Amino acid sequence: MKRDFFILDLIDTHNFISQRLISKETGYSLGTVNNVLQSFIHAGYLDIVQDNSKTVDYLITTKGKLYKAKCYYAIVENSYDVITSFKKRIKETVNAFIANDIKVFLLYGEKNNIYRLLKMNLIEASRKHSIEYYDISEIPQKVQKNAIVMLWDTEQVDSLAYKKENTYNLFL
Repeated sequence: MKRDFFILDLIDTHNFISQRLISKETGYSLGTVNNVLQSFIHAGYLDIVQDNSKTVDYLITTKGKLYKAKCYYAIVENSYDVITSFKKRIKETVNAFIANDIKVFLLYGEKNNIYRLLKMNLIEASRKHSIEYYDISEIPQKVQKNAIVMLWDTEQVDSLAYKKENTYNLFL
C-alpha cells in the first residue's frame, strides 16, 4: 500500500512524470515501477495520454484518487499504531528503570522525533517521580550508578556503546 500511495501521489502531484523519474523519486526499480503502473492501468486507477510515440503521460482517475486515499488512510492508521506502541514501550522502559532506582537519564542522540517521544515520557515521569534528565553530546566513560544513558540514533552510536554499562538503546 505504501508503494502504491507514493507512486500515485507522484503522478497526482506532477503534471507530467516519466517512469524514470518515478523510479528515481521512490527508489523502486524501473521494472517495478513499470509493473505497478501496468497494474494501475488495468485496475482503472490511471489513464494513459500519449502525445507522441516516445512519451506517455499518466492521469490519475477518480477511481485512482479513491484508491490513493485508501492507501493514505492505511498508512496513517499503521503509523499511528506503530507510534502508540513505541510510546508505550518507552514509558514501560522508563518506569522499569525508575523501579530499579535509576534517577538520572542522560539523553544521547539527534534531537528528532524519537528524542521528542522519549523526552515527553521523561517529563511525564518527572511529575510522579523524583528524576532528572539531561541532553549530552558524548557518552561518558563512566556513568554513575543511579544513571542511564539513553540512546536511539543507531547511525551515530558507536557500535560498542550499547555494551557499555548503564547504557540503553531504545531499538535493541
